[in-house]
Amino acid sequence: MKKFDKKMAIESERIKLRELKLSDAEEIYKLLQDKEMVKWTRIPSPYHRKDAINFIKNSKIELKKGSKYTFAIVLKETNKIIGCISLRNVDLKNKNAELGYWLGKNIGDKV
Repeated sequence: MKKFDKKMAIESERIKLRELKLSDAEEIYKLLQDKEMVKWTRIPSPYHRKDAINFIKNSKIELKKGSKYTFAIVLKETNKIIGCISLRNVDLKNKNAELGYWLGKNIGDKV
């Protein structure tokens, strides 16, 4: 089986999934200031800007290793991040992985 194309972007009519960039850190930080995220995810609280930077850096390392694929969920209309989605424990041989995602709470007016 072919390796996953790390530069791939997946697009629909309204959103796209793309590789995370360090410039995404501020948007991710802002979205994760919502205390409700702690109840439903493994995201730490408080969540600091440096946490967003480390998250992106670690995502890039995991992507290179092929152990985890994390993408920004971007609203095409505004080009703003509204969440993230990941595939982890990727098993290309058996074609399976675990899927996890989060969406910012205050995106209702954006989608």
